[in-house]
Amino acid sequence: MKALVLAAALAPLLSAAPLRVAVIGDSISTGAHAEDPQHNGYPARLGHLLGEKAEVRAFARGGACLSLKAGNSLTNSEIFKQAVAWKPDVAVVMLGTNDSNTSPDNWKNHGDLEGDARFVLNSLRATNPNVEIHFAGPPPMFPDRKGLKPERVANLKERVPHICEIRRIYQRIAEAEPGVFHHSIDGALRADGTSDGVHPDTFGHQDVANQLFEQITIRFDENHDVRQLLVNAGVEPKRSLFHGCVSVDFPLPGNGAACKIVAPSQSAEGRPWIWRARFFGHEPELDLSLLDRGFHIGYCDVSDLYGGPGAMERWDAFYQFATETLGLSKKPVLEGMSRGGLPIFLWASRNPEKVTAIYGDNPVCDFRSWPGGHGGKRSEDDWKRLLAAWSLDEAAAMKHQQPRDESVLGPIASAKIPVALVLGSADEVVPPKQNGEELAANLTKLGGVVKVWRKPGAGHHPHGLHPADPLRRFLLAATGRGTNPAIVPVPSSEYRAAGQGWPKGLWRNAFANVKRAAEEHPDARVVFLGDSISQALTGHKDRVSHAGGNRPIDKVFGEGEALSLGLSGDRTEHLLWRIDHGQFDGLKPEWVVLMIGVNNINTGGHTGEETAAGTAAVVERLKAKLPETKFLVLGCFPAGERPDDPRRAEIDVLHERVPLLADNERVFYQDLRPMFLDSDGTLNDLMTTDAIHLNAKGQAAWLAAIMKYIAAS
Repeated sequence: MKALVLAAALAPLLSAAPLRVAVIGDSISTGAHAEDPQHNGYPARLGHLLGEKAEVRAFARGGACLSLKAGNSLTNSEIFKQAVAWKPDVAVVMLGTNDSNTSPDNWKNHGDLEGDARFVLNSLRATNPNVEIHFAGPPPMFPDRKGLKPERVANLKERVPHICEIRRIYQRIAEAEPGVFHHSIDGALRADGTSDGVHPDTFGHQDVANQLFEQITIRFDENHDVRQLLVNAGVEPKRSLFHGCVSVDFPLPGNGAACKIVAPSQSAEGRPWIWRARFFGHEPELDLSLLDRGFHIGYCDVSDLYGGPGAMERWDAFYQFATETLGLSKKPVLEGMSRGGLPIFLWASRNPEKVTAIYGDNPVCDFRSWPGGHGGKRSEDDWKRLLAAWSLDEAAAMKHQQPRDESVLGPIASAKIPVALVLGSADEVVPPKQNGEELAANLTKLGGVVKVWRKPGAGHHPHGLHPADPLRRFLLAATGRGTNPAIVPVPSSEYRAAGQGWPKGLWRNAFANVKRAAEEHPDARVVFLGDSISQALTGHKDRVSHAGGNRPIDKVFGEGEALSLGLSGDRTEHLLWRIDHGQFDGLKPEWVVLMIGVNNINTGGHTGEETAAGTAAVVERLKAKLPETKFLVLGCFPAGERPDDPRRAEIDVLHERVPLLADNERVFYQDLRPMFLDSDGTLNDLMTTDAIHLNAKGQAAWLAAIMKYIAAS
């Protein structure tokens, strides 16, 4: 069994000594190009995510190389010796970016890099034989980053294949060595998340930390060689690489169907896998992010079978082979794009005990719409092949049960299999009204678990949810591997330009000011806690109400009676951190008015479910901190001008769950969204043009509405 990783597994075994986590790297690991690198670089962010049971130290230097022969070698430096002498329990090694460069010519030593990487692991093992080593990256490079000079673009293009070669070195070592892992961090970074095509910016560092946190806290299983297992079974596979990971193609024993398995660098415990129904490799963002977290990808060709009996028979055989011969999990995640919707729902209906979760992307859930053309796009050749595959004539096909029907969905709903749907609202090929939307409605009616992401104005293509993070977290949660970023206390990475009230533009300094405001007004009766919507009640300079003042809050509350502790950009996880770090020290308000969640959904990409859990965590923290205070929980106001804005759907979910927090003794809930909407669901004149914030008139309406609670106390 490979090591069981990090805080979740080791925390119960720890006493006073925290887990020592060494981050070993170059300028990226120093936090370079982040605002306030000491606090916002990815090592610091990783430390916050791991919590008090871990101590994270960075051993890094700008321009550093993995190569022992390089002029700026980190592995042949005093810094690396210090890292080794610290005897870390876990080492995150992010080196190789500078080795990829031919100017200066560091790449000339690339033939020795595998030996240099082994020198790193052997050195670390010499002082702690049980050290867990995570080779990360090297990070991707983005020659297409806007604003780069031509010479920079040329340099990065030259280095991209070098980065791939270094990653493969790390992968080979991870595959061969117990307690050694490799993690791609491609999914954490995009071109606009870097400052120069290489270095993450402030939010890029945050994303790298989030991804590494997910990856290095996974419980990993003993690696197994899928190719060798196939050979042992008398099957001769064809080996290739899929985005750097080993892929094997093979004929399915018994019927010769084309099959494929892609193996991760290391398998998560239990060998989970996602099973692609069709179009292998198309829009692979989700698949790659799951590969990075220890999932296999499986594929068995059922093209031209349209979910019919032949497809079911073939999938039954593939499932048995993948689970019994190749040792993959007995409960895969099913993934179907477009016509792939037919087999995933039909097979799951027949085999609900063998499915962990289902993801359908603009899925065909009624073959009469596509390829039949009744409401959708007609495909004559596909329709003829479908009728043949199902042994149906036209009349019988029109009456045949469909994946969207309750008779098919019943077993899926009864088994509480989570279903994720990504739907383009303007899909004319596979219209969602007849397919995904009807399926979602029927599943809900049956008491099933379904989550829908709608893409307003999007057609059948492109498939996928981008970024895929919330979809991935939904599927991981179904497998018992989920993490919810909304409930992990962390400081914010936000920063602001000069003149916006944040000293040096840093969130930490803004928080210090907000904390000071609380200390200066210990007698405030009502405290508004939240983000910029709450901050806007007073602005950042003078956060307390004044009798006779001109602001709406001044006209409602008396001198010093109300205090705003809103902080621009905050999410639930930031409020948790603020509460834990003294935000309410010395305060004993009668009421806390909590307005939080819009930034979780708007900028954090959190789902309504995740945001509701974060809100619940904040309320529980506040109740413990302020045992005599009452709380008015408002969820959040609408976002987006129109009712079909995807943020509205998540806010709806938030407001379905937040009322459950109310006990009507200490915790009360009030939904004020209708105040800010016209009858057609569009925003009214109480909100600003950014479709997020309230204007002065809206603030006055908000305060007037809550006074039925506040004034009665």
